[in-house]
Amino acid sequence: MNFKHVFKISLLLLLGFMYLGFKPAAREKAKTDEQVLIELILHRGLVERDKVADYRLFKNKKKFYISRRVYESVFSELDADFVFADYAAERFPKRVGKIKIAALTEEELQKKADKKGDFLYLSISDIKIEGDRAQIGLSLNWKVSKNTKGIIHMSGGGYILEYVKENGQWKFNRELRNWIS
Repeated sequence: MNFKHVFKISLLLLLGFMYLGFKPAAREKAKTDEQVLIELILHRGLVERDKVADYRLFKNKKKFYISRRVYESVFSELDADFVFADYAAERFPKRVGKIKIAALTEEELQKKADKKGDFLYLSISDIKIEGDRAQIGLSLNWKVSKNTKGIIHMSGGGYILEYVKENGQWKFNRELRNWIS
């Protein structure tokens, strides 16, 4: 083999490796306002100083479970005609800061409780977006095992927050309501 032949092969290999190593990253889908608000309230409730009610009761503060069932109103479960939607897992972040988030269906949450015992989980509610103003609720609830008898959990709670959009970014504005069970 002559020098020119080795040079051409080396150059082709180098260009191939460069191409493979410098491929542009796949574009991440743009988040909807709703997804951004869910991420913001989870960050505020789990990472920032204004943690959700009874945060201290979580055993594992590195991984949280959230229901994929989103209620029109946090108190709609008390109504006979409550309205909810079951969201796809992709509508929830997988992480908030260093914290893992696992978005589960109601059935998956119940199976987990039945297998491992009662546990706390999060839920989202009251999502309303009107122009540059929005509100969203975060609450802490107990998923009770079908095997639990004679125990009533008297803890949990949550809040509904208002956000405003400034220069294309959602910013916390104020707390609209809070409660503790």
